[in-house]
Formats: sequence, structure tokens, C-alpha cells
Amino acid sequence: MNITTIKNLLVSTVEQFIQVIVSTALILGGVILMAADFGPPLAPELKLFTYFGAWMLLAGSVIAALVLAPALRQRMIWEGLG
Repeated sequence: MNITTIKNLLVSTVEQFIQVIVSTALILGGVILMAADFGPPLAPELKLFTYFGAWMLLAGSVIAALVLAPALRQRMIWEGLG
């Protein structure tokens, strides 16, 4: 292994770690906003914070899927399942 390979491995690992932190924060924030029943009403049964919480939850889930898919694909290759 040369220094370029090690550098690329470290950069990709740090990028994935940051994406995991961001997706976790978005998911937790979305769940908290959706669970809290407050904020200005958009409709009789829909609050503003519930609406934005749903979008945050969706964004966090998409980012988490983008991080997990390559990791799970690589694991399947290592285990000979893919």
C-alpha cells in the first residue's frame, strides 16, 4: 500500500463518518419535531413543525441510505454473497 491509497481510504472514511453524523442528526431532529405537537397550524390537523419534521426525517433517511448502500455492497462482496 502506498501513501495515496491510505490517504484515499482515510478521506472516504471521514466523509462517511460525517454523513452518518448528519443523517443521524436529521433523523433525530425530524422525529422530535414530528412528536412535538406545537407550532403554527398549516391545516386543521397539520402543524408547521410536523411538516418540517417529516422533511427532515426523509432527508436523513436518504443520506443514511446513500452511506449504507456502498458499505453493505462491499460487505456482500467480502462474504461472497454478491
